[in-house]
Amino acid sequence: NSRHPLFISVVIPAYNEEAVLGACLRALSAQDYPGPCEVIVVDNASTDGTAAVARSWGARVVSEPRRGIACARQAGCAVARGAILAGTDADTVVPPNWLSAIARRFQEHPEATAAAGYFRLWDGPVLARVLTRVGDALSPAIARCLPWAWNFCGNNYAVRASAFRAVGDPARRSRRVPRPPHRARS
Repeated sequence: NSRHPLFISVVIPAYNEEAVLGACLRALSAQDYPGPCEVIVVDNASTDGTAAVARSWGARVVSEPRRGIACARQAGCAVARGAILAGTDADTVVPPNWLSAIARRFQEHPEATAAAGYFRLWDGPVLARVLTRVGDALSPAIARCLPWAWNFCGNNYAVRASAFRAVGDPARRSRRVPRPPHRARS
């Protein structure tokens, strides 16, 4: 329902991203979404000015000393206030309609738990850039043939906060998997 805009929390894990974070936050500040949103940058034990850059753009900064993108993402989602948790990376520049597109998708599909989208690499290794463009071109055909085989990338996703929290925090769960009892052969 567009009369009741969704509160969207954008969570950005960041480790030593001082050089690229500004472009990401600039793009987020230029969103055309009229509804409420917050931007959370999770400083994952950076040794550069990542946190200062985030604060200069008005982002909420959360510190996460446990290294790793999963721990950082979880820490940001744990404090997020939005009904929708949107994730992107510190080196990603989202289009101006990114949040509006996310809100529209969840409003048009109230049964949806998560949504993810395409991305394009503008720099980096040539092979990686070519493969992402080929993947973009093939994705609609793959989605029609294999509707369960969709891509859920950390730089362009959104999930209902209620569903995310229902799953729990895998970073805090025991990594120990119980073994079945040993049976002696007779």
